[in-house]
Amino acid sequence: MKLRPCIDIHDGSVKQIVGASLEKASGVRENFVSSRDALYYAQLYDRYSLEGGHIIILNKRGTPEYEASVRTALPVLKECPGRWQIGGGITAENASFFLEQGADKVIVTSFVFHDGILDRERLSDLVRI
Repeated sequence: MKLRPCIDIHDGSVKQIVGASLEKASGVRENFVSSRDALYYAQLYDRYSLEGGHIIILNKRGTPEYEASVRTALPVLKECPGRWQIGGGITAENASFFLEQGADKVIVTSFVFHDGILDRERLSDLVRI
């Protein structure tokens, strides 16, 4: 069995959310909100030699909460360059930023798919960049 660590960040905090989509306020429940920062968990996973992890920013891009979550994620990328993928709000405009900050890869699913259909123009933009 191979475990892949994940650090979910919402409103600038590491947390586990269960329930409905974050787009809908009802039904969303915070199962766990950590008092520790994201770097603590990255170092913990590293101590146990867990590789191939990803960070997911759960806030909507363009909001103050998204920016707070990015600030929470950046220390992991900077302290552990090339070890973490990052997703959540990644676009053609900001993908390079996250890679320059140390992300191994960017996760772009929401950017390249709309209503279940692949947006080939956006995908081409990312490949070109």
